[in-house]
Amino acid sequence: MSLTAKMAVGGRFLRMSLSVAVRPPSASNAEWITRSRVHTHHVDAFSSPTFGPVATFGPAGRLRLVHRRIARWTPAWPIDPDVQVVAMTPYTGFTPGLVRAVIEHTGARGLVLEGFGLGNLPGSLTSVVGDLTESGVLVVIASRVMAGGTFPVYGGDGGGVGLESVGAVFAGGLSAAKARLLLMCCLPGASTAEARARLVHALDVIDGRSGGEQ
Repeated sequence: MSLTAKMAVGGRFLRMSLSVAVRPPSASNAEWITRSRVHTHHVDAFSSPTFGPVATFGPAGRLRLVHRRIARWTPAWPIDPDVQVVAMTPYTGFTPGLVRAVIEHTGARGLVLEGFGLGNLPGSLTSVVGDLTESGVLVVIASRVMAGGTFPVYGGDGGGVGLESVGAVFAGGLSAAKARLLLMCCLPGASTAEARARLVHALDVIDGRSGGEQ
């Protein structure tokens, strides 16, 4: 590629960058920790597909709020590196013993499972989730789908209803990675019951179901 062509390409990227920096089409809801990277190299590489923008800009440049500011739960910071929380992505044919082995090896106090769709898992994992919650491990169910979130809707082996009944917490609109970080913030200096209460409250605030502080 000639120098002139390279400069032309560079100029286009610069104009794109300036247009996004000076006048973005929307102000994403970053303070709800729901912003996700959806492209590896685009200038507008981040999005909040489940919750949408917190505000938009009109033709005259006037800011219009879409969501009201809500009270936020304040997590412990910095995160304690000694608090082990494991994230795993089950698949068809997934061996339940893998989950038990990882928890036993790491001594993790928390586990995030990235499920299918609304937060469903292979049927053989329901009993494992129940055993872990009874032993004091907090289990959170997230989804590998980018938008929509997790909800206990389906029954049957591995369905969300059964997972909820054995003690799993659903991550709502948070990805597995973000649910793991949130769980790491909830666990330090807390019993399992206290950490679970913190987690549920935080998820309620993030999903807009609660505006109170704790």
